[in-house]
Amino acid sequence: MLFHIGLRDKCQNYLSQNVSPDNCLKLRAYAKRYGLHGLLGKVGEVIANNFVEVLRQDDFKDLDMETLTTVIDKRKGKVSGKSKTFSVVY
Repeated sequence: MLFHIGLRDKCQNYLSQNVSPDNCLKLRAYAKRYGLHGLLGKVGEVIANNFVEVLRQDDFKDLDMETLTTVIDKRKGKVSGKSKTFSVVY
């Protein structure tokens, strides 16, 4: 069991170091599926920092409202009342 945990951490670290605007949406789906929270955090940073580039990708339309709200909040640098309200209304 320890071997698998160590291997999982190594894979997550490797992927986290190689996240780019081009692959972040696919890696986000992978990280979400397998519960790789560290990778999800890194992917969120890449999306927030490269929002316009990521927005142009076909996979962008598949993002859920929670993810979009989180990305917008990261871009603002704080959680705003409007985005919380918007996510509740959605």
